[in-house]
Amino acid sequence: MIVSVDTIIFLGFLVVNIVLGLTSSRGIKTIREYAVGNRNFSTATIVATIVATWVSGEFFFANAAEVYRGGFLYLIAAMGDIVCILIVGLFFAPRMGEFLGKLSIADAMGSLYGRNVRVITAISSFIGVGGMIAVQLKISGLTFEYALGIPSIYGVLSAGFIITLYSSLGGIKSVTFTDVIQFFTFSIVIPVIAYILLQSIDNTDSILNVFTYNNLFNYKNIFDFSQSQQLYYLSLFLCFSIPAFNPAIFQRIAMAKDVKQVNHSFFISAIVCFFLLLIISWISVLMLSLNPSINPDDVIKHVIYDYATIGTRGLILAGIMAMVMSTADSYINATSVIIVHDFCKPLGINVIKDELLLARIMSSLIGIFSIIFSLSNSNILELLVRAYSFYMPVVSVPFIMALLGFRSTEKSVLLGMAAGIITVLIWDYLLKITIVSSVPIGMLVNLVVLISSHYVLKQSGGWVGIKDKRILITIRTQKKEKFKKVMRDFKEFNIIEVCKRNYPNGEGLISILGFFVMIVTFSSVHNLSIKFHNQHSFLLDVLYPLTLCTSSALISYPLWLQQWKDSKFIAVIWNFIMFSVLICFNFLIVLISNFAEIQLIVFMINIVVIVSLIRWKWALFNIALGVGLTAILYNHYYVNLDILGNNTLTSQFKIVYLMLLTASSLVLFLKPKQQYQELTEDNNLFLSSKVEDQKKELSRLHELKNEFLRNLEHEAHTPITGITSMGQVLWENYDRFSETQRRKATQEIAKSSERLNSLVNNLIDLSKLENLNYKLNKTKVNLTYLVYKRIEICQKLYIEEKDKENLNFDLKIEDKLTALCDEYYIARTIDNIVINAIQYCKKGTIAITLKSTKNHTVEFSVGDEGIGIPKEELLDIFDPFTVSSKTKTQAGGRGIGLTLCKKVITAHGGTINATNKNKGSLFCVILPK
Repeated sequence: MIVSVDTIIFLGFLVVNIVLGLTSSRGIKTIREYAVGNRNFSTATIVATIVATWVSGEFFFANAAEVYRGGFLYLIAAMGDIVCILIVGLFFAPRMGEFLGKLSIADAMGSLYGRNVRVITAISSFIGVGGMIAVQLKISGLTFEYALGIPSIYGVLSAGFIITLYSSLGGIKSVTFTDVIQFFTFSIVIPVIAYILLQSIDNTDSILNVFTYNNLFNYKNIFDFSQSQQLYYLSLFLCFSIPAFNPAIFQRIAMAKDVKQVNHSFFISAIVCFFLLLIISWISVLMLSLNPSINPDDVIKHVIYDYATIGTRGLILAGIMAMVMSTADSYINATSVIIVHDFCKPLGINVIKDELLLARIMSSLIGIFSIIFSLSNSNILELLVRAYSFYMPVVSVPFIMALLGFRSTEKSVLLGMAAGIITVLIWDYLLKITIVSSVPIGMLVNLVVLISSHYVLKQSGGWVGIKDKRILITIRTQKKEKFKKVMRDFKEFNIIEVCKRNYPNGEGLISILGFFVMIVTFSSVHNLSIKFHNQHSFLLDVLYPLTLCTSSALISYPLWLQQWKDSKFIAVIWNFIMFSVLICFNFLIVLISNFAEIQLIVFMINIVVIVSLIRWKWALFNIALGVGLTAILYNHYYVNLDILGNNTLTSQFKIVYLMLLTASSLVLFLKPKQQYQELTEDNNLFLSSKVEDQKKELSRLHELKNEFLRNLEHEAHTPITGITSMGQVLWENYDRFSETQRRKATQEIAKSSERLNSLVNNLIDLSKLENLNYKLNKTKVNLTYLVYKRIEICQKLYIEEKDKENLNFDLKIEDKLTALCDEYYIARTIDNIVINAIQYCKKGTIAITLKSTKNHTVEFSVGDEGIGIPKEELLDIFDPFTVSSKTKTQAGGRGIGLTLCKKVITAHGGTINATNKNKGSLFCVILPK
């Protein structure tokens, strides 16, 4: 029965991965989609796939075994992995802009150093990655043996078939999708293993004895390099901490949108991997305290057989397979692309013309090669180091140097590669030196040969820097600005302002929160058992009434005096109530109740409410501070709280709720960020098209500006010419002109002066009204008289003699109509609308109406039978410097008259709009009385 339950869980996990992996592979049509997808993955997805690739079965098994065997020394060596991820994210990511979108590391090397380097990189990747996949398959064989009781060789074959199946067919989409599932699986399983072992320990003193008396955890041994073991672990640290840029990790970089996403993804991944490494190391420490004499390679085996229970054994085995599959499928996919794209293609090997089909076939061949490689008798760590030795001393050195700014020629790079691999072969297989790993030695030789041959052979290049420094400079600048902002915010920190930003708006909401506080407090206290209530009566008799008083105060918030509500301290008081009651008091009840179910549920609901009300960072700070402070004070002053004892968290029901509390809190904390990322990703295409639209809009606005300047030149030049030329003629011929001629000349000068004055006034008035602080001079104005007066002036100045007979005015103006307004600006508005009608209607009727409406407003409208306005331009005609397409070649509109009208009427609280008639246009102004 035990075997069947665990077997179902284990096999069910495998089936789910196969089905989901194959179903997510739809739509792959090109080798690029197979390799890096569409480069539209979210940061969270890339983080999951980086961690899933890094936290392999080897990572779990080897670290658990080697920390058990080597203690602190190996733990420090293993920290090299975390250092490596941080170096990639913080240092190398900003330098990798030119390689984003490359299909593989070999593709990138080929773009730097040519075809031969590209082919050698492909070969090295195939051999090195084959060893890495072999390590995972070796672990999968053990996992199948533990789960199904079959020989490990069948487990290797089964796992190899399953992983190869979906990774070869689905490409990066299947790999990434299953990586996310596998990431969540082992992220749950690893802490569960630690918890199971912790529950198996009767006395925590045995854990302290490991750190106190076990020589493996004596920190003094770390710096004692007189022993060969210390040198070996130091070389391992160097091997792990230097970025290898192996095919799978490079693929994770290449599939990102930009270097900023690479930076963030690797930094977050480093934090996640750090905590997972600590938990795995903690598992080793717990095993040392439980059983210090087992074979280190059998640590996980003992966990599964000796300490895991029904169900958890299957879950642990599924988690281990998740680590195996998430790494192996990534390497199979990345390497198959390299073989097809960077080995067969450059060498002209066209066995199958379809690159995508060939990549899938190569995935199968890589799986077979890795299965054969995994059947060697080497242990996991030795097999891993051997895999690294065929890759890092060959490929990693020239690529890292290129990222640092040193770029040589193909000749020097090939010499360095040859020197690196020869050094490894001599070190490992001829001299058989085991004190120090061959990987850092081979890399050092490669580096020396690369640089020396470059200068001895006088090759071109050298320390030329990276190709595009703008991204690097931008990121550095952003980090400096971000640091300055953090320091500035720290110096300007004000608790009152923070509380204000986290204070809810709305009297009803605060009253409802008061009811909520009362309900949760009542529920927590009155469901407390009599035994606990009597034991802590002193605390409850004081704190319980206080919490009820605070809830009553919140309920009565709408009745508070206004000066109380307006006080700056009300936000501080509200935040204090939330902190002290919903967090501190309710967590105190949880402690008093010995983590009883109801009290724990109530506290979990409180956490959810707090996170939904205030900003997540402030919520996280309050929850951590409140829980920690309450636990410390309760433990120190009232009772010896032992949360690890057998009398507290023994109930599985309580453990489930603790997990729910943590999970729900994390979801709520991260939800806004995730929503932002999803919205950003969903709108990426929209934003890119928006940029193009903005470019077109800028081009259009530039053309409008030029059109405005041309029209402005015409509008200003015409009246100025009329004034100067007619004035000159009148000055020179005044005595010879008749009275009629002199009168006509002065009339032309007056008209030109008025037109120029109108233009200048429009520009000045528009500038004034752009100022938000500008105040109108409102008085009671007789609009009837004003409209008649302005129409008369416009007729005299803007209607030519030849047009008088063809142009009719239909006036329907209500008598003695008054309104409170700024007479100057309303006159300017009337002028502009009437002048437009005159200019664009040379013959026909101009209908002008002024009337009062039932809504206590005044309606002024001007309709003409002129050229009209295109329908699509009606909404834009009031924008600054916008000229109708029909007026560009007609009267040469200035593009500011109607803008001024819009500003004036809006400032008065009215509206203005333009519509088309059957012939001409109609402008309508609604003005409050």
